[in-house]
Amino acid sequence: MNDFCCPLTIKLLAMDVEGIIAELEHEITLLQQVRALLHKSVTAKVRKKPIMSEEGRARIIAAQKRRWANHRRASAR
Repeated sequence: MNDFCCPLTIKLLAMDVEGIIAELEHEITLLQQVRALLHKSVTAKVRKKPIMSEEGRARIIAAQKRRWANHRRASAR
C-alpha cells in the first residue's frame, strides 16, 4: 500500500517542509546580514582620488620642465 495516501503522512511531510522552509529563511537572513557587512567593509576601503588644484599642477609641470632642461644641458656637454 502507498504510504503517501494516508492523511497523517501528508501532514507530517507538510510539517517537515515547513520546518525546512523556516530553516532556509533563517539561513537567508544570516547570509543577507553577512553580505551587508561585507559590502560596508568594501565600500569603506574605497578612496576618492585626490583633486589637485590648477596652481599645484602648474608648479609640478614647471619643476619637471626645469628637470628636463637640466638633463638636456648635462647631456649636451
